[in-house]
Amino acid sequence: MELCPSQSFECKPLNITSLPPEDLASLKAFNEKVADMAKAVYAADNHRQKLNELMPYIEKALLTIQDKDNALLKSYYSIQNELKEIGILLNGDPLISRYEGSSRTSIKSKVDIITGELWSTTSGQTKTFERSYEEVAAGFDAILNKLRVVNKQVQSLEAKLETAGASATPGRVPGWRNE
Repeated sequence: MELCPSQSFECKPLNITSLPPEDLASLKAFNEKVADMAKAVYAADNHRQKLNELMPYIEKALLTIQDKDNALLKSYYSIQNELKEIGILLNGDPLISRYEGSSRTSIKSKVDIITGELWSTTSGQTKTFERSYEEVAAGFDAILNKLRVVNKQVQSLEAKLETAGASATPGRVPGWRNE
């Protein structure tokens, strides 16, 4: 049962802010850019975490291979180091902050600062927000490319594990021949 027909409407700010934004369209465009960047940064870090969680299983699978292959071990350790480096680039170095105090603000922290401040302000974006956005955008492409390379390396290593007869790892479809 329909109570009334649907109607379209447009939301507008109430203009009761003490410092209203000078250019609402510019603020909207900046918010959309920041939202897209935040989504990409968090998705990249989430994927890095998933690959990191897979590494102990790959290590155990390497140990099940009858004919040990040093190239596979080298590949494993290389991937592990790359994932650690990507984690530091995205989240900062926990050892520096733990033992030396404050470390350089990480990409993910910059995204958090920008999004957190944009949620709590009624004025437009600041030059600091714009500069932080540009810093993140400039550094994130290289990190994302590095993550893509590592992802392919993990897939390649898993294919080699399958060929070598290693035990299964999560997410890897096992090969099987009914003879």
